[in-house]
Amino acid sequence: MSDQIETISTPLGIINGRDAIYLDKVEELFSPHCLSFSGEFNSALCSDTNDEENFISYQIIFEEILIFDCQHLDYCKYEVELLSNFDKVNSSSWMKSFNVPAEYIHYRFATYDYLYQIISKRYKLILEESGK
Repeated sequence: MSDQIETISTPLGIINGRDAIYLDKVEELFSPHCLSFSGEFNSALCSDTNDEENFISYQIIFEEILIFDCQHLDYCKYEVELLSNFDKVNSSSWMKSFNVPAEYIHYRFATYDYLYQIISKRYKLILEESGK
């Protein structure tokens, strides 16, 4: 069975577009093992906002990560398999290749420059309007 990609709807809706997610900081924490991203979403590229271009600060934390990968978006072989900037991969061949337990989820998070693939148990999204 091949990868089945599904968009993730956030409180801002579906996030989609090369300029949709700006990344300022990535932090890997080890106790517990988490990966934290912070930056800004371009609200004009979020499906459930009525704003013109406004920037909304975010922090997204992927919790209990097992594996992650980062590739520059211009050179990434997975770009054709993205439905949005934040997707979930069901029946993930990548997870199967590592024999990952079923309670983990394969996420794809595409920022302006990079595609992160993350296998973790869950994520938490924190939003704050920045008014840029």
